[in-house]
Amino acid sequence: AYRIVGDFKADFDFRDYPFDTQNLAIRLRNPDQARETLIYVVDRDGMKINHIALSQRIKDLGSLAPLAGWSIQSANAFQDSFKTDTTLGNPLLFKSQNTSVEYSRFNIEINIKREATGYVIKSLLPLVIVLVLAYFAFYLPLGHGSRLGTGTSALLTTGIYHLGLANSLPQIGYTVVMEYFFYTAYALSGVLVLFETISLGMEQIELAITEQEKKNSYRQG
Repeated sequence: AYRIVGDFKADFDFRDYPFDTQNLAIRLRNPDQARETLIYVVDRDGMKINHIALSQRIKDLGSLAPLAGWSIQSANAFQDSFKTDTTLGNPLLFKSQNTSVEYSRFNIEINIKREATGYVIKSLLPLVIVLVLAYFAFYLPLGHGSRLGTGTSALLTTGIYHLGLANSLPQIGYTVVMEYFFYTAYALSGVLVLFETISLGMEQIELAITEQEKKNSYRQG
């Protein structure tokens, strides 16, 4: 029996974040014994999964309990083959035409799903409230400065939450689902500022026209 402790790394896809599912894979093979001399098999008796699903067994053991905010969807244990084309430093294989070596490999794959409801409520609810208040300000007897300030504040709030999202994810070069919510918030906040700017400009034009009419009327009088 072996107890192995180590860091297992993988490339995860965050395009559906925070509604994403990820696959945690642990793959083990013997570095010396090729498949001709060693083949791994799933010890269902030792793992106690003869009459229970592996995913349920993992839940019962609490193996992924520290991974808060995720739920296990499925788990599978199986063996396959791993082939390498290196000589592994064996001088006898340096001039060989066929240097491929095949190894038996033991795999455990656990599919987990992010519990997105709480995250979305915590992240988007304050943003939605800010946007609702900003639009509600249009129905209040406020000046243009106050309304522009409300729209600008909504833009800044969206930017702060968007920055928090960027800091919570690794460096990735694509857009995730959550960012489309922020882009929508940017657009709604921008519309507020745009409409208020247009309204302010039209009011200034009307004032200028009225002032000009008063001057013309004074001259004629």
